[in-house]
Amino acid sequence: YVIPNMSATWRDCFSDLRRKFQPLLWSELHPILEALIRASTDVSNRESSNFDDVSLLSELLSNTDIADANAADARLCAIKLMRNLCAGVPRNQRHILQIGAPDKIVSLMRSLLNDHSLGWNRNQLLTAALQFLGNLCTSFPEGQVAVWELCYPRLFGSVMECGVCEAADVCCMVIHVCTLNNMERRWVYMQ
Repeated sequence: YVIPNMSATWRDCFSDLRRKFQPLLWSELHPILEALIRASTDVSNRESSNFDDVSLLSELLSNTDIADANAADARLCAIKLMRNLCAGVPRNQRHILQIGAPDKIVSLMRSLLNDHSLGWNRNQLLTAALQFLGNLCTSFPEGQVAVWELCYPRLFGSVMECGVCEAADVCCMVIHVCTLNNMERRWVYMQ
């Protein structure tokens, strides 16, 4: 799957993702999601995504069995794609917040923190989920409020204690972004 820097092809790829998602063909979703992740590094592709695209990715987060390897890979790709889609695109950040994706991500993170059986995939999922939350917060005060209310203090503390260094590093970045321009949150955090 290759996507050149063209919005029409970007749209076609999301259409293909939507068709394959209906019967839950996890192994077929992976190459499409990987191609979209690569293409989403281009801001023009991120800007051409819409509410339906973000909703589809959020639905994917809810409809996967984390113990199924193909489904877990599809979920990881969906998180990475949502992470990229909200980077520097306020409209996408708003859409992601509106559909409740942060709640789903935090729920997933709580499950991951309680289930150590997933091994490396657990670490990747935790780190990608935190990167998503960080991108959602960056230059987006509404995202900062939502993430802070969902994660402080328990989830942040659990991530810092879970033994996944990469996740703890990203968690520090999320806390920094949430407290950088908010003296009240910074004061509460420092106590």
